[in-house]
Formats: sequence, structure tokens, C-alpha cells
Amino acid sequence: MSLQRSAARAAALSALALCLCMPTLARADQGTTFLDENLATYMAIAHSYWGGPIPTCVENGVTLVPAHAILYDDPDPSVAARSMQPGCEIGLDRGHWRSMRPAEACMIVVHEWGHLLGHDHSPDPLDLMAEMPIVPPRRCAALGHRAPRARASARRAASCVARAKRARRRPRACVRHAFS
Repeated sequence: MSLQRSAARAAALSALALCLCMPTLARADQGTTFLDENLATYMAIAHSYWGGPIPTCVENGVTLVPAHAILYDDPDPSVAARSMQPGCEIGLDRGHWRSMRPAEACMIVVHEWGHLLGHDHSPDPLDLMAEMPIVPPRRCAALGHRAPRARASARRAASCVARAKRARRRPRACVRHAFS
């Protein structure tokens, strides 16, 4: 168990080091480059969940830019985060980000990391890559929810999403945030 914790901390520190070493990337119209200890942990969980190398981008034809996050104000109040697909930048809406619980914030980062790797949205509401995922990865759930309660909540939300789809309406009331 302590070996897993050490590996997670090492991955978080690696992500932190990569993000701190990169040049200032955010332009005034895009938001502010952002990283704190919690976000570094969520990014390490995302990297562990998806495996493989950390997503990077080429800027100006030569510079490799590692995965990073920016805080911005999304004009759509239902959107909590956006990311390039494939890419290296996760945009976190300031208003949503401040009000999220750790498990939810972690789930957003892991979902958006999937987009950085090129994954599209899934039609399965229980899939992490659903437009509005409702079941966080285990390591995210452990950050703030007791698993049995989270599973029951996920079942209720999945039922709500299914009813909304049958009624041909967007299931906004079923989950708290939409993801892009």
C-alpha cells in the first residue's frame, strides 16, 4: 500500500515538475495556467488511469508542452471543463472548479485527460467518457465518497439519464455538471 502511495506521489510530483518547468502558456483570452497540490494529484491519477506517456503538444513547431490546466470563464454555465482533442490543455471553469468536491474534480480531470489522448464521448452514461460521467474512477471516489453510497448514487443518476433519453431531452437535472 505504501508503495502505491509513493508511486502516486512520485507521479504527482512529476506532473507538477513538468507543469512548473513549462513557459507561461496562457494568453489573456484563454485563461490562467493553474496548478496546485490537489490538481497535481488528480493529474497523477489521470495519468495512472489511462497509462502511457503524458500528453504533449508542439508549439511554434519545436516546443514540447506537457499536459497542463488553465482556469477560465466558460460562457456556457453547464460546462465545467473543456480540453483539446488530442492535445495538452485542460480548461477548468473557475466557477465550477471552486465549488466541486474532490471526487468530482478528480473525475473531471481524468475525463478531460481522456480527451487529450483522443478519446471521444461514449453513449454509455456509466462510462467515464460519457458526456456527463456519473461514476468516478476508484481512486477519485476514494478522495471524497464512500463507495457504496457513490454506487447507489450512480445507479440513480443512470436511471435518470435513461428516462431523460427516452423523453428525448438533455439529462441536465440528472447530474451536476456537463463535460466537454
